[in-house]
Amino acid sequence: MNFKKILPFLFASALLFNVACNDDDFVEATKSEAYENGILIANEGGYSTPTSEVSFVSNDLSIFENKIYGNNNNKEILGNVLQTIG
Repeated sequence: MNFKKILPFLFASALLFNVACNDDDFVEATKSEAYENGILIANEGGYSTPTSEVSFVSNDLSIFENKIYGNNNNKEILGNVLQTIG
């Protein structure tokens, strides 16, 4: 066989075995979530200023909290425009 034909196969095999040999342990988050029973609202913000933020409304509408991203991340700015929350 021609070496040029075997080389891509060897490269793909080496890449596959390198990626498949990952021994990292999966750690599942066990932290109790404060914003579990409610709705997250994406406040889009302006296109030229970093004013996007996330708000929370509880299912029974008794709790409403603004700026939950900044309050839980050391006042970190989320960004200019927030499109969606997954």
